[in-house]
This record gives sequence, C-alpha cells and structure tokens, in this order.
Amino acid sequence: MRSKGMTNLKLSRTTHHSFSSSSAWYNYTPPPSPHQEDPVLSAISKAILNSKTKPLHHSSLRNLLTSLTPQHVINLINHNPYSLSPHSLLSFFQCLSSHPTFRHTLHSYCTMAHFLCSHNMFPQAQSLLHS
Repeated sequence: MRSKGMTNLKLSRTTHHSFSSSSAWYNYTPPPSPHQEDPVLSAISKAILNSKTKPLHHSSLRNLLTSLTPQHVINLINHNPYSLSPHSLLSFFQCLSSHPTFRHTLHSYCTMAHFLCSHNMFPQAQSLLHS
C-alpha cells in the first residue's frame, strides 16, 4: 500500500563496463616514493636552476647527457622536484631536442604538452606539437 504523498521512483540498473588491453601504447613507470630523491632528477634540476640561459652548457648537465633518457625528462616534468618554472622546463626540453645524441619520444612530447597546457601555455604546447 502506498501513501498519498509518495511518488513512484523508477530505479534504473547501471551497467559498468571495463575495458582492458593486453598491451599499452606506453610503459608506465611508477613514481619514486616521496622519501627517495632521484639523484639524476636533482642534478638536472640544479643545473637548470643554476643556468640562466642554456642549461645544456652547464658542466654538471653535460656530464649527465650520455646517461640521460627520455624517461628522465618525463619524470622531471611530472615531479619537478625543485619547482622549476614552466618556461625553464620548456627551455631545457627545447635545448635537449637540439642535442645530437638525444631523442625525445612521443611520450616525452605528450608529457611536456600536457604540462604546458596545465600552466595555460597553449601556444607553446601547440608549437611544440607542430615542431
């Protein structure tokens, strides 16, 4: 029995779908735990911080160039341990692009573009993706 003031409620069943793929288009590397500081990221960050114009000319960074990987760059952008400005990180990214022994990956370009967009640097992100 229903009382006069009760309204009929129609309950709908929600079906949840999950999609999975056996192979991802990228390799996810979990971030280091907060209490561990990656020495490579620290060295890169310090070099960028201490360099006013061209970070790749800083001696400590030149020594790291041979072991620097796109994953290091991705981690630097994502974690930014020294809170470097977006302009500083973009400058480093662009300098690194022009270095003959280093190649960014699609993942590193997408990470930088996302970082720039999150800082309202849309023209720079668009320019980066068109380069």
